[in-house]
Amino acid sequence: MQKLNLENGEDFDSYDPEHQAAYNIALQEIQERYNAERVNYIRQVQEYQSLNNFNMALTQQADFPAFRNWFDMQLRQRGITGEQINARFQEHVKNGGRYSDIQGAIAKWYQDFRNFKSQQVAPKPTKAPKAPYLESSYGAGDATGKNINFRNLGELDDEGVANFLMKNGYV
Repeated sequence: MQKLNLENGEDFDSYDPEHQAAYNIALQEIQERYNAERVNYIRQVQEYQSLNNFNMALTQQADFPAFRNWFDMQLRQRGITGEQINARFQEHVKNGGRYSDIQGAIAKWYQDFRNFKSQQVAPKPTKAPKAPYLESSYGAGDATGKNINFRNLGELDDEGVANFLMKNGYV
């Protein structure tokens, strides 16, 4: 009743111009407060949906399990549990913080993880040693220094091969 400029015990008079003006101002203030709260609520819902979409996309990344392990390790090193970080996020939003701040923090942690991962020295793949180059024996001499043509050896019968080997000093 203070907003309507009514004294204690005084009733609202709908025909009094001062009461009507005060009533309209109070209604306008209530409407503005409602609109501001509604806009804030819509913003929070949109940011929450954006955060959920971001989290869904993050969990679809191939390196998400490694990120999760890295993130848990970072929390353990700081003595923080997953429940504590969730409570901090909820407290942040409850105190007027934005979901986009949380999304930004998660994105920064993911980028830190990617930087950490890229700094890890990956073992360089080793190349298999090359096989030694083998030359054909065609035209090459043997240990005796003779140039022997082995090309026709496969066409000889057993007796011809035996004669060839004896003739060239192999037997």
